[in-house]
Amino acid sequence: MSQDLVQAKPAQSMEVMQITALQADLAAVKQVLAENLGAGGMSEFDLQRIKIPAGGGISFEVTDLDGEKSVPKIKAVILLHRDVRGYWPDPDTTGVPPVCHSNDCVSGIGDPGGLCGRCPLAQFGSAAKGKGQACKQVKQLFLLRDGSDSILPEVFNAPPTSLNNFKKLALMLGGRGVGLSGVVIEIGLTTQKNEGGQKYSEATFKPVSVLSSEEKAKVQELAAIYRPMMDAAAKTIDAAPPTPNGSGVIRDHGPMPPEDSAFD
Repeated sequence: MSQDLVQAKPAQSMEVMQITALQADLAAVKQVLAENLGAGGMSEFDLQRIKIPAGGGISFEVTDLDGEKSVPKIKAVILLHRDVRGYWPDPDTTGVPPVCHSNDCVSGIGDPGGLCGRCPLAQFGSAAKGKGQACKQVKQLFLLRDGSDSILPEVFNAPPTSLNNFKKLALMLGGRGVGLSGVVIEIGLTTQKNEGGQKYSEATFKPVSVLSSEEKAKVQELAAIYRPMMDAAAKTIDAAPPTPNGSGVIRDHGPMPPEDSAFD
């Protein structure tokens, strides 16, 4: 992956990348958001989701003005990111908030609550089936997607099986003094199988271009606009659909290396 960074070139222009938010006037962004949202504000739940398909599919589902469409890869700038957890005791999680969640993967809120590191539900092997964790951990990314016609970020929840790939990206960039928001990344999907033979999709991450100083500054200004909106809202994570084999609480893709759960 280090070779990916060496080969990554500065984005030619914001117009070429077609990241609408980077082309927008920031004063106008603030005014439009204030006028459209009023006192109610905005939370992560109001944002469009980039969805990973079930059954090992290799195309994302994204939404634009003309509706949903499938795309094999996504190019985007990471505006904000955070580690979150959620636990659902009932196999049917559709539209149901978790009974316990964490906004930082350190302290749980709800039942049972407490320190995540000591919680039995956060230990490997606690899932209803398999060797996964009953309390689902995801890396939540707020992305400015190339090709999007919106000034708003989109939410992508990298599942537990993709955390190690994201960690490799973060370490590779950090070791070279490059921030996660300082590059355009490409997110792809590969098909994997768990020990039971079930297929699942794993996200891959690589840098494709380095932002200019002007673009980096604009990303930071946009982050300053959106971060308070995200932090002020009650934070949980998307309810995970039941697993194909009906195991319920989380999508159990089988055992993961211990380092997958240790991203800080």
